[in-house]
This record gives sequence, structure tokens and C-alpha cells, in this order.
Amino acid sequence: MDNEIKLEKFAEQYMKSKEAYEKFTNEVSAILKSVLKSHSIKHQVVSKRVKEYPSLQDKVLNGKIPKQIETIFDVDDISGCRVIFYLESDIQKFTNLIFDEFTIEKDNLIYTDDGYNARHLVVRNKTDSQDCIEDESIRKMKCEIQLTTVLFHAWSEMSHKILYKLPEEVSEFDEQSISAIKEQFKGVMKNHIKPASYTFDYLNERYQKLLQGKRIFGFDFLQTILLSSSRNEVYEKVNLLSKFVVEFGDKTPDEYNLVEFIPKVINHSKTLSSEGVDRPLGRLFSIEHYHIAVVCLDIINHIRYINIDETIDILKEQISADEKRINKKAIEVLNNLTQFNLKLMDKAGYLPQLKILSKIEEHPFTIEKNEWDFYETTISNLLKLEFDDTTLIDYKKLSITTGSLGVNAHLKQLRNRVITLLEELYKNNSERNVRINLMKKFTEVSNLPRRTEYDGTLEELVKENTVRVLRWLLENFEGLDLQEIKVVDENLYKYRNMMTDAEETKKLDDLIKDNNEYEIYKTLVGNDLNNRDIGWREAEKIRKEKTNALLEDISLESYDAWEQRIVSISAGYDKENDWEFRNFKRFLFEIGKQKTEVAQRIITKNENSIEHFLSDLVAGLWTAGRRQIVIDILCKWIEEKTYLSECAEFFLLVDTPDISLLDKLLQSIKEEDDFNSLFVLLQAILRHEEFYQDLNTLFMQIVLKFAENQHFYWTNLIWFDENSILNHLTEDEFEEILSLLTLANNIDIHEEEVLKPVCSNNPKKVISFFSDRVERAIERSKDGLFGTYSAIPHSFYSIGDFLKENSQEVLTEITKWFYREEYLFKAEAAQLIKNIFPNFESDLEDFLIAKIGHGNRGDAKNILSIIKEYEGDIRTHEVLKNIVREYYGDTELIRELTVVLTQTGVVWGEYGFIESYRQTKKEVRKWQRNEQSEEIKDFVKDFIDMVNKRITQEQRRADRNIEMMQREFDR
Repeated sequence: MDNEIKLEKFAEQYMKSKEAYEKFTNEVSAILKSVLKSHSIKHQVVSKRVKEYPSLQDKVLNGKIPKQIETIFDVDDISGCRVIFYLESDIQKFTNLIFDEFTIEKDNLIYTDDGYNARHLVVRNKTDSQDCIEDESIRKMKCEIQLTTVLFHAWSEMSHKILYKLPEEVSEFDEQSISAIKEQFKGVMKNHIKPASYTFDYLNERYQKLLQGKRIFGFDFLQTILLSSSRNEVYEKVNLLSKFVVEFGDKTPDEYNLVEFIPKVINHSKTLSSEGVDRPLGRLFSIEHYHIAVVCLDIINHIRYINIDETIDILKEQISADEKRINKKAIEVLNNLTQFNLKLMDKAGYLPQLKILSKIEEHPFTIEKNEWDFYETTISNLLKLEFDDTTLIDYKKLSITTGSLGVNAHLKQLRNRVITLLEELYKNNSERNVRINLMKKFTEVSNLPRRTEYDGTLEELVKENTVRVLRWLLENFEGLDLQEIKVVDENLYKYRNMMTDAEETKKLDDLIKDNNEYEIYKTLVGNDLNNRDIGWREAEKIRKEKTNALLEDISLESYDAWEQRIVSISAGYDKENDWEFRNFKRFLFEIGKQKTEVAQRIITKNENSIEHFLSDLVAGLWTAGRRQIVIDILCKWIEEKTYLSECAEFFLLVDTPDISLLDKLLQSIKEEDDFNSLFVLLQAILRHEEFYQDLNTLFMQIVLKFAENQHFYWTNLIWFDENSILNHLTEDEFEEILSLLTLANNIDIHEEEVLKPVCSNNPKKVISFFSDRVERAIERSKDGLFGTYSAIPHSFYSIGDFLKENSQEVLTEITKWFYREEYLFKAEAAQLIKNIFPNFESDLEDFLIAKIGHGNRGDAKNILSIIKEYEGDIRTHEVLKNIVREYYGDTELIRELTVVLTQTGVVWGEYGFIESYRQTKKEVRKWQRNEQSEEIKDFVKDFIDMVNKRITQEQRRADRNIEMMQREFDR
């Protein structure tokens, strides 16, 4: 249809429908005004118009209307409305509301640095409102709604008037001047109007925050926190308070002390119970007390210097709380409070640290249970001679600075008072571990900065402090126990290096060398890895020689002295430092082996005092052939249900286990629900490979006991190889193992080791296993249990490689899940396939393309679910192309495909999405190469148009975020 004929047709339609268009335009305008009013969105004006016929005529004759448009009702802008806002941010808010009122035909964001900026929506009346419209022509009409701001509109009107409607004779009069005007218009937009627009938005956001902050810090809101009847409500409100404390600091009323208020919130939370939250998809986890306490401690962290005394009291109490997550957060805040801060030092020097120390000096010098972390963190930070500082250079750059402290009278006073505090704490605490830890703190007095340079005055200060510590050690040396002397001995090299000729160092060194009991202790306890004088191999050799010499000295005549030594050393055992006692354990084993009478007497008289080392002595006796004696001892302990862990440890140490005795021990451990001992016993069973045939029944009992109590860490000990105990299980026993593993919250690397035997031989069984786990997840969700059980892991470590070997069989089984009624099966099927084929291997591609060829739309939807897991991986494109060829006319399916195709995965930086979209666009363009399918060509064109719009939207979002961050930084 040529333009003259089209104009004739349009003219007739225009004259007949002009009145209807005016009515339609008025209705759209009324809806827009109603939405603006009901949502209190500030705006300058809502204008409307029906395009005048001369303007339509000009548009048709100049070919500005696409050829495919054959009626006036398909023209976008016959009806038009414009809303002018004060703030650009209100445009997005209003757009979201418009989507609820109309059917959106087009959504065009016009966004440039130096040109026209607006959002144009082309709308029709919604389908569900069409029945109310009597005039048939109105049902077909479109309206273009232009959304812009006052600033953008002023620029647009001026540039339109001066440049768009510029008479030709003026343009020709001085082309250079006209070009200059155009450039000036661009400059005005880029350098003035856009920055002003961002600033208006920023100022409005700040103002809204101020209004909200005034309410949040108000008396009424704070009172509602203490009156809340559930932890969920307390958490929501205190979390909001925390955000505004970060933003504005403490702005509470004068009658409120926020540092006093926070403990009240924590105590109130303790009185409340936890309850889940019902949601359409099920019951969500409940807020626990620790969630609230952690947020409260976050608030304390942000105002930590306002009231140091009360802050110290709060942190000390919370560090001693029973909940580890609260302890951890409180220690983090205490660390921030006590460490040296450059910005604070510039304003207040070392006065905050002196204030902290004064508060601690008011406390009793006895360290109660769970208080050590408080003292350890504080003392370590106060003794450090360096600081870290982080400073924002601009909104995206961070400067990290490290430096050493400057010496002045306050720093000297601070360190001397810390040493005095250590002395008082040591004097007033007799608990062994506390004293050892305090001794370690004494050694930190001698630490110089390690990451930064320092001057001579700082080194002199440290030497002065070190001499004071050395003199205190000399005065108190006789009262130090062997472990405390060991701490001093291990740090003596620092004193020697720092003060080569110091008399105190030499005296302390002589005292240590002359202490015979310590020499024995040092031989039996410790390690040789950090030996600074000789290599560790040589040191280990010397230690063994000395240990053998000590063994020679042991007899019934020297029993009393050795009994006392062994009991004393045993008392210092700490499970965290078990490796320090390896030589002592070997020593006791050899006593049992070589000095059987001495070993028996030690066990009989001191079994409670040497509990952690009973297994070594008893194993030595067993190795020496005193088996009946050992059996009698173990049977007594098993019957009394004492030292069960040591009994289990015994079976780890001997080469030939007594199966019946092991069985008796297992039954006692099961009766006691002693899972630590059960784990040790499992280790012992797995150690004895040559007895697996006899031990597999006991192995199954242990596994069952663990599973009954939802413990699955036993899998950490299972590794599948030719010697694995799994090879000695019957088929029924292995089936039972798989059934138990469906109860495990997660399938991790160790659980995979259990699955490996069936991956190659019976892959269907593995898929069936995961199907059972999905069933369990569904049942748990019905019971409102969420968050801890993962039916399918996020990825596989190794079993995917085994399952890939049977790809056709595996994929056939998994894709059956898509036809289950429960949605979770569909979601987990896609995840499981991704786990097995993480790189979208060719076997998977071939399988999916073959499925598409069957022409089943349901299969195509399922394939899109699978490909979605690959987050835009270009290796999926060949499959997607096949879907386009087969289903291009299916609008819904192609829309889903477009969503899948534009997935990005993780991106970096504000412009990360833009770069990802551009890369996707580049790859999809390649689809047209040597392509005969018109469907592919049409899809590519539509897709690129859509991606370009998305890039524009993303560009605008990223630019705005950066501008807002810059303004926030400048504030």
C-alpha cells in the first residue's frame, strides 16, 4: 500500500474515530491522575492530546509509519499523554503502577548522556476491562504515555523549538553557529541537567531517610521494641534501628542511653520464645535469641566509643554467654574497641585504651569460667605496637595503611599498667590453663611490630618492658609449673635476640637448664618442628635417645617419682594440643610393653588421673603378651561404663583385636549414647582391614546407631578403594547403608565415597537414591521443616564422572522426574543433571536435541529448565537454536527461552550485566551464519532488540547507582 492510498484510508478512519480517540485519551488521562493521587506521587502536570490531522498526514506522506501498519488503530501515538515529574526516581515508581492498570504494548526507555531522556509506554486497555467498553473502536486504540522530568522536559522543549523546527534558511545562514548550539545543548544535558537530576534524587532520598530516622529514634518506636511479643518482631525492629545507627549514629532522645537500652533488648529477647513464620510456600525458620543479640552487638560496635565503661560490661557478659555465635560477635566488637585506630589516635591519642584499661582494673582479678576470651583479646590488642587503618579514597577505592605506634608518656603508662594487670591476674588465679595462658600473654610484651618499620625509642620501650617481665619471672620462677616453664623456654630465644648481654636472660636460662624435672618434661612433651638450633630430624633423634634413657631409669624402686611425673604431665593434657603429647604417649606405650609391673601399678592407682593415656599403657601391656590382664581391665571398665573412649582408643593401637571384647565395648557405648567413643571405635574397626570379614556386622551396628541420631560424620572415614570395608558388605547391608544416607542433610565428598561402588555397576540405583532424598525433602516441607536438608547437592566432587559413563541410562531416569506432580522433582532434576554434566558435555547436548526432535512441547519446557542451570553458558546455544526452529510460533515458550538465554551468572562491577548482555548479543548474532531458517533470523532480530533495551535500562541503573554513591561519599 503506497503512502497516498494509506493516507486516504487513515483519513477516513481518523475522521470517524476522532471523537472516540478524545474520549479514550481523557479516560487514560483520568486513570493516570487517579494513580498519581492515590499513591501521593508528586508531579508537575499531566497533559493529553489527540494527534492533529496535519501531523498525521505529514507522518504518513514522509514514510514515518512502518509498512506493516495498515490501520490507524495500530499507530502508537494517535492518542498521547505526558506526565512530568520532579524526580527521576518517581518515574520508575509510577511505571510499576501503570503496569497494573494497562496492557503494555511497548516500553521504551530513551536514555542518553547528552540528548533526550524519557520513558515512553504504549498501552491499551486491559483485556478484562474491554467488556465494559461499548465503543468497539476504543477497544482497539493505543495511547503513548510519555514520562519525563521537569528538567528533561525543559531541555526537550527548548531543543525542539530551536533545533527540530529550525527553518532551513536559518540553518543555511550560519551552519557553524548552529553546530555550536547543538553541542551546547548536549553539554547542558550532560554537564548540568543530568547531574542536577541525580542530585535532586539524592537530596530527596536523604530527606526521606531523615524523616524515617526521626521516627526510628523516637521514644515511641524504641518502646515498641521492649513491648514486642515475639522475637520475630523484636528482630525486625532492632535490625531497622541498626541500619539507622550506621547511617546517623546515636540520635536517640536525651532520656535514652542507647548503650543502656541495648542490654534491655537482649534481656527482653531471652524472655520470648521462637516461632516460625508461615508463608505460602511453607513455614520459614524462626528468629532465635542469637539473631537479636548479634544485631544488638552490631549497634554497640557502631557506638562503641560513646560510653566505654558500659560497652565493656556488655561485651564481657556476652562473651561469657552460652551461645557461641553471640560470643564470636562480642569478641569481634571487643577487638574493634581495643585495637589502635589511626583516626581515633589523631583525635584522642591513647586515651581510649587507657580508659578501657581503667575499667578492666575495676573488675575483680579472678577470671571466671568463659571469661578468658575477653581478657585474651583485650590484653593482646593493648600490647600491640602497630595499627591498621582503612580509608575510602573515593566511593570505589579503599586505602589500607599499617604503621607503628609513637612512643609518649601515655603509651609507656599503658604498657606498664597492662604488665601490672597480668601480674595481678596471675597472682589471683590458680586454675592451670588460665595461668598458662597468662604466661603466654607475658611473652607478648616483647613483641615488636612485624609488618612495619619502627624507631629506636619503640625498641627501647619494649626492652624496658621485657626487663620488667624477666625480673618478675625470676622472682616467681620457683612457683611456675612445668608447662609454664615450657612457655618461657620456648620464648627465651626472643629475649636472647633482643638483649644479648642482659643479665636477667642469662639467669633465667640457667634456672631452666638446672631444672631436672623440666628437662624430663621437655623430653616427653613437645615437638621438634620449630627447633631453631638444629633441624627437626636431628632434634627428633635426640629426643628418642633421651626418651629411651628415661625408660631405662624406670623401675619399681623409682616408681614413686615416676608416678608423680606421669600424673603431673597427664594433668596438663589439652585435647587441642594432643600433638604435643605424641612422644609422651609413645613413652607410656613402651612402659606398658617393657615395664609391665610398673604399668599395671600406675593404672591401678591412677586410672582417673591419667584417663587420657590409659589406652597407651594398656596397649603396651597387650603387646607385651599380658592379654588376660588387659582383658580383665577392659571388661571391668566396659561393665562399669567408664573410660569407654580409652577402650575404643586401645583397639586403634593394637594390631590384633579381640572381636568378642570389641563387641562388648560396642554394646556399652551404644547404651550410653557415647558418640565420641563410637566414632573412635569406628576408626579402630576400619584400621583392621584383614579382619573386615569379621567386623562388618559391628560396622553396620555403628552406622545404624549414628543414623538413628542423625549423625553422619562417620562417612568422613570411608574411602572407596579395593580394600574398602564396603566391599565386604552383603547386598542387603549396602541397601541399608543407602537407605540411611537418605536421612543425611547433605551429600558431600565423603557420602559420595559410599555411593561410588554402585555408580558404575548400577547407576539407576544412584538416581533412585537421589529420588528418595527428594521424596524426603517434600515430606519435610509438608511438616514445615526448611533450611537444613538439601536433597541434591549444589555440585558433585567425583561421582558425576562415574555416572557420565552411562549418560543415556542416567538421563533417561532423571528426565522422568519432570513428569512427577511435585514441583521439587522438576527443580532437582535440572540440578542433578547439571551436577553430572557441569560442562554441558556432548552426550547431554545430543540427548536433549533428540528430545526436541520428538516434538513434545513439555519436553521443550523441561529442557529449558535444565539449560537455566547453566546460567547463559554458550555451550547450550545449539540446543536453544533447535527449540527456536521447532517452536518459534509458541510465544510463551520463546519468552521462557529468552529468559534462559539472558541469564548471566555472577558478574563484576556496576557495569557487569551490560558486558554480559553484550557478549550474549554477540554470540546470538552468530546464529544467523549459514542459517536457512527464517525462524532463527526473526528470533535473532527480536532478541537483539530486546537485549538493546535491557542494556539501556541497565546502563541507566548503573549510572544512577554510581552517581548516588559518589554523592554519598562526598557527603
